Amino acid sequence: MNTSEDEYILTRENRRTKLIGLFTLMCTIAIILSTIPDIYFGLWHSVVLTWACMVPFGIIYWLNKHKKTALAANFLDFYLSILVFIFSVLLGKNANMFLYFAFVLLATPFIIDTRRKWLILFHILHPIIFYLILEINNYDIDFIKPLEGLQPEHIIIFGRVNTAIFFLCIPFTIWAIIQTNRDFEKDLQKYASQLEEQNKELTVINQHLDRFAYSVSHDLRSPVASLMGLAELAKGEEDIETLQEYNDLQQKTLKKLHTFIGDILHYSRNANTEIRKEKVDFNDLLKEIVEQHKYLITHNVRTEVKIEQSAEFLSDIYRLNIIFSNLVANAFKYYDPQKIEHLVEITGTVDAEKAIIIVRDNGRGIYEKERNKIFEMFYRADTKTKGTGLGLYLVQESLKKLSGSIVVHSEQNVKTEFIVQIPAT
Repeated sequence: MNTSEDEYILTRENRRTKLIGLFTLMCTIAIILSTIPDIYFGLWHSVVLTWACMVPFGIIYWLNKHKKTALAANFLDFYLSILVFIFSVLLGKNANMFLYFAFVLLATPFIIDTRRKWLILFHILHPIIFYLILEINNYDIDFIKPLEGLQPEHIIIFGRVNTAIFFLCIPFTIWAIIQTNRDFEKDLQKYASQLEEQNKELTVINQHLDRFAYSVSHDLRSPVASLMGLAELAKGEEDIETLQEYNDLQQKTLKKLHTFIGDILHYSRNANTEIRKEKVDFNDLLKEIVEQHKYLITHNVRTEVKIEQSAEFLSDIYRLNIIFSNLVANAFKYYDPQKIEHLVEITGTVDAEKAIIIVRDNGRGIYEKERNKIFEMFYRADTKTKGTGLGLYLVQESLKKLSGSIVVHSEQNVKTEFIVQIPAT
């Protein structure tokens, strides 16, 4: 079951919980109001009995508040029927207590779980059966004795009061149902929008997966085919220099394959691993990354790392390594051979809340038409340069996990500048 379905079910339960709470409150108020004639006539035994009947409503309220919605709903519905039945016998037909059976029937479909058909049937039938028993027996049940001290004028007043309370309860009930349904519809619209967004995201993900599967199979097949071809050539070759050349080519192919598989693993781990908070010293981290990538340097290059860090910074070092390793590697690889000296400069400021790091080089730059594509999966602006096409995509995906952002500024044959902003986690 997906998140939206869970939220939909939760919202439906919340609607029932809200209605049960409102109906319990209304019943309690109705009982208190119904005792006004008893108090006026001094029928204190009736007042005590009636108020004692409010105790189960307290239990229902407690159950409902503690998310025992189904139990609270069934208890409330059946208890109301029994209460109406008993007081109809105690006070007689003219007290109009039987009117409240209509309230029980009206409330049933909204507080009882409609997915359980037998429960709905039970709660619709019991008020009808109780009412028929009363009518058949003329409101005279042997094991329930009418209240003592009641006079005909008392019964007439009780009938008027109960009729008035009933006609107050009905519009309140309808209002409560309409209000909760309105809230429910708003929630449904919200979840419908969420589902629509999820469907759009799934469509994009499926497109990425199709492209991912195609690209991975293609990029794996090429080096494997090269290795098989070189192995076949080496079988009949006796010249040592030629064999050494084949061996060098195999090593280059294996290194490329190793890098590609590493990027795939980084992609998977970034997508499925929770953020791990660690203290980060950006000067140490970035200097270490520069050292790790010096093997890429085949020309005169000058590197500078200067980060002004004024406070302790917490973030995910693994993802920071992915981000800056790829940016530094690109800065080294995409140098301008026409320039005497290649400069890779890493500067920035770090405080307790955010880090702003700039990776700048004076290399060949990025064409304007390609700047919006460089963060796409498997996109390679320069097919002559070694790479998997996953580097900057991994940078962007890792930054998404860290709620960070990246902006690129570039001038052809002048400079490239990546500005990375990362909030502390």
